[in-house]
Amino acid sequence: MHRLTMAISATIAINLALSTACEQRRFVPMGDVQSPYREGRPSVVGTAADGVSIRGSTPPLGPNDCILMGDHCLHPDRSGTFCERDDGPYDVVLADGDVVLVVCYPPDANGHHSVVVNDNGTIMVPQNENNTTITFDMGTDGIAIDADLVIDGNNVAVYGNGVDETVLHGDVVVAGNTVRLRGLTIDGNLTLPNNDVAAVFVRVTGTVRISGNNGVLAGSDVFGELTVTSNSVVLVQNRIQGAVDVDGNDGVCIDNGAFVDGNADGIIDVSEVGGDISCGD
Repeated sequence: MHRLTMAISATIAINLALSTACEQRRFVPMGDVQSPYREGRPSVVGTAADGVSIRGSTPPLGPNDCILMGDHCLHPDRSGTFCERDDGPYDVVLADGDVVLVVCYPPDANGHHSVVVNDNGTIMVPQNENNTTITFDMGTDGIAIDADLVIDGNNVAVYGNGVDETVLHGDVVVAGNTVRLRGLTIDGNLTLPNNDVAAVFVRVTGTVRISGNNGVLAGSDVFGELTVTSNSVVLVQNRIQGAVDVDGNDGVCIDNGAFVDGNADGIIDVSEVGGDISCGD
């Protein structure tokens, strides 16, 4: 009897383990897209299969988990140009429910990432880091970082604490390849001359110029003009105040809208948002 009891207990334990391992959690992306880097949350931005705008995050996904999009369960594949290493948060860019690409913000090969700190009032942003992600200590929140930046590292991400918290006061030029900017304000102009550069959930008070191929601008606000002179550029769910000039082929342009900051307070009210923006043929 004792052996039988042990055998039954072992069988129950195995079945419970299999049930737990095979269990699929389905998450609706309703969380804030701006979360601490260490949480490693996935976010989605773009349009669902029915054309409705969607923007939100979920808890970190396990191997069997998915992001619930209506009747469809999305299993993001963290691969491609912007996902050269594992771990870290990531953004899924959608067009009518289809994944356009995934933008990842991984740590370095050793699982570490650089942290920008407030050193007695001095805040220095690394400009030539490679193969890592640069984050910002909470002690830098709300402090305008005065500097014109030229980011010439490769395979690097700059992950801010949100557009109201991480503010770069000056122009930013991304001179490296496979560079990502996320969750910050650029109080100046943003220039993306090289290939495979992404800016997600950023605010730019000046103009944005994209001349490198395979560029990405998603979930962002541009108070100046947007000019694109390259191919295969992804423009998804942006709000743009200035003129839009897109001269390129094989790109994706969806869910972008115009706005006019009538009271010039730097805040986009619902009443200030106008119609959709067409990128042309």
